[in-house]
Amino acid sequence: MLDVFNQFFMNYGLVAIFILMISNMIIFTPPSEILLPLAGFFAYTSEYPVILVISIAVFANLIGTYFWYFIGKNLGCEFFLKMKFVKKRINKESLFNLSEKFRKDEAYWVGIFRLFPFVRAIVSIPAGMVKMPHKYFIFYSLIGMFVWTSFWVLLGYLFGMSFFEYESSISLIFMIFLVLVILVFYNKMITYLKRENLLYGA
Repeated sequence: MLDVFNQFFMNYGLVAIFILMISNMIIFTPPSEILLPLAGFFAYTSEYPVILVISIAVFANLIGTYFWYFIGKNLGCEFFLKMKFVKKRINKESLFNLSEKFRKDEAYWVGIFRLFPFVRAIVSIPAGMVKMPHKYFIFYSLIGMFVWTSFWVLLGYLFGMSFFEYESSISLIFMIFLVLVILVFYNKMITYLKRENLLYGA
């Protein structure tokens, strides 16, 4: 899979990053955790500055996330919840609770949820449901997306050729790092989200 995406980047450059990152935010695939390090590796092997690659990826994500914002604003959550793969992860009550969170605590939660896999896309639906002003939606979304995107792109960029040469070792080390992050930070966040009934099954 890595070789396929990497070849796509090499053939189509920034256009490939733009298209795939829009797809990532709309249909949640391909995973940004795979795409963005490869985009960083692309920046490493090409003449494009890494900040340009990050900017393209963030801009594409922002365009993609507006798809779900308008779903929430114009169609409500019913359309979204009809999708089978969505039902397994989130329910109607969770989306309404998240909408109430936006009403009470303003828009900064949009930026926070941009740092969580899967949730980083669907958070646009409750934002649309409460008709969050575009200036707040864009501002906080950009902050969260920039942090998320920069981390993964720089990972691939800094590892350079080692990203492919030692892919298995890097993946193992990074998975261990992710587990530690989950234990230290995510566990507290997930506990909070469940307490507030913002996650499925809470």
